[in-house]
Amino acid sequence: MQRTYRGWGPALAAISMVAVVSGVALIGTALAHKPRIQSTVSIHETFNDATFEHVFHGRVRSEKAACERHRTVKLKVDGHPGSLGSDTTNRRGRWRIVLPSDNLSGDYYAKATRKITTRWVCRSAESERIHLGP
Repeated sequence: MQRTYRGWGPALAAISMVAVVSGVALIGTALAHKPRIQSTVSIHETFNDATFEHVFHGRVRSEKAACERHRTVKLKVDGHPGSLGSDTTNRRGRWRIVLPSDNLSGDYYAKATRKITTRWVCRSAESERIHLGP
């Protein structure tokens, strides 16, 4: 009588598929139960006469310091798709974006993107609009 060896291949494949599916479910569940933390972002603009540049700057504020540090802030203008520039906040939540003085006009605002930490989900935030030009 001859014995055939089928091995553990099919059984291991089935076990690994179950582990992958349950792992994805656990990650989604963990993210769903993180507290959402509010944030605010401010925007200011100054004109540098020496370099003829507009300097947009501001600060991201939140009740949790982790929601202020290392946040991506995008500079946007109403009616223009995409962003004009972006920066990452420093450890105090401050950001700065410099644009050349090429007839800037419109309503500008800053948007802090959502950030997921190990303990919280920092919600995105938009600043008030500032108007430049005629």
